[in-house]
Amino acid sequence: MELNTQIRELVMQANLFETMEGELDDEELLHLDSMSLIWLITSLEEQFQIPIDYRTEDLSHFQSIQRIEQYVQDKLAKLSV
Repeated sequence: MELNTQIRELVMQANLFETMEGELDDEELLHLDSMSLIWLITSLEEQFQIPIDYRTEDLSHFQSIQRIEQYVQDKLAKLSV
């Protein structure tokens, strides 16, 4: 399964956007509240086996599916070195 698809499923899985209609665009801002953000970060850590410290990371990485995908790709690349 593609990375983008996995991230999209995680975002939609928790019904974080139950008020949204239709498909979520990769560049669309997610507007996560603090609990949703923590849930998403924890889910990304578990799914991709990457450490994410929300206290030190730039949280703008989690503003869209596209940014999350790039962030996860960068983290995975650092782990494989």
